[in-house]
Amino acid sequence: MSRKVPLPVFLPGRFVSHWARYLRDIQDLTLEGTVEPRKWIGCAERFWVEVAEDTGDWLTEIGGDGGMRVRRSTTPTILPAGDRSLEISIEVPSAAFEALEAEELRLRPDSLFHGPVAVAVPGRNLAFRQPHVTRDNRFAELYLFELPAFVPGMKLRGTVWAEPATQPVDSTPVGSAEKNRNALPVAIVWICVS
Repeated sequence: MSRKVPLPVFLPGRFVSHWARYLRDIQDLTLEGTVEPRKWIGCAERFWVEVAEDTGDWLTEIGGDGGMRVRRSTTPTILPAGDRSLEISIEVPSAAFEALEAEELRLRPDSLFHGPVAVAVPGRNLAFRQPHVTRDNRFAELYLFELPAFVPGMKLRGTVWAEPATQPVDSTPVGSAEKNRNALPVAIVWICVS
């Protein structure tokens, strides 16, 4: 039995609320004239934690038994400093096929971020060798290439999205609300530079 994924109407509203609070915090820090990095980082951290919690609540709601929870390994993928390429195996949750009512899904990565800064971009630094997965073969390899020089200790994060393979490919920027309207996040990429 297939079921439709409910449009997460509360997510955009909550995001705007969190974003407004984040901007107020930034404004306060600017008016205060502080250069204390912990305060600035704390603002960004609170914003992203709140957004992640709301998204997690929504994913739990649509996944029911947790089958649609976004996968993130408990240990990060290690990228030795100086290496300019890496491959990461991505497993798509089986519930994604039901949620998107599709037998075949197309995967696409978001940018990789270090804090709020995109440090690797789809097409230029990130691509799937074979972006299509099926119920029988739910694994795909994300290839990172021509990476900039990263400093040891950097932590990189990004999201992998899935959409029905029958959906036309468009040129809307990855991460935009319009592009992600008919897509689900299916994996979180977590990389530590050593």
